[in-house]
Amino acid sequence: MQMELAHRDGVLIPEQKAEPEDPKRPDELLAADRGGLVFVPKLGFTPNVAELDFVSQFPSIMARFNISPETVNCPCCPESYLQKLEVARGVFANYEDRLANGEVDIRDLVVTKRITREPRDYQKAGVTAIAAQQLYGSRVKLRPGQNIEYVITNAEAHVPNDRVRAYALWEGWFGYDRKKYVAMLREAFEPFALCAPKRAEPVLLEDSVSPEDLKRFPLFASLTISRT
Repeated sequence: MQMELAHRDGVLIPEQKAEPEDPKRPDELLAADRGGLVFVPKLGFTPNVAELDFVSQFPSIMARFNISPETVNCPCCPESYLQKLEVARGVFANYEDRLANGEVDIRDLVVTKRITREPRDYQKAGVTAIAAQQLYGSRVKLRPGQNIEYVITNAEAHVPNDRVRAYALWEGWFGYDRKKYVAMLREAFEPFALCAPKRAEPVLLEDSVSPEDLKRFPLFASLTISRT
């Protein structure tokens, strides 16, 4: 239909349809595929909900903040991305300190995951399975495809129920696993440094990554750039 309309309008189009994308390496895909981030809404009834629709504002937003696809991390303006990366490093460092000091509100640490089967059908004690079974044990009815929320309390605990706590069953005396959340934060920050121009001098988290972290997260080692 589109081709017929273009032909009627005198628009030159290719005779054969081309593939939308050529195969890409993971690093090329990460740099090229920068889509929007969609947050999973929390389940339940929520009054006074407002929706912000930016469809008509896309051109002005792109012009105001210079964020169109050809200007984000473009080869011709590497310094622009590096400046934004340094701002992001400051935000990262601040949040990392807050996590390590136990200053982050527990509501900001809630993990939302979708269960793929009945709680009792899980065979492995993953954190999502454990949280689902906790809810099931408290007579909360769950079905595959439903989202559940939990907080990681001690990822390395030998007792499965000590590793995670369903947020619906949260009690104030539970603490969160600071080490695990810091590691998750670092993993989330890695792609930003991975997209940095190759001539960039800053080293990914050089001052905060320990030798132990380099062993646990091999990607840190590949992203570390020598200053010599």
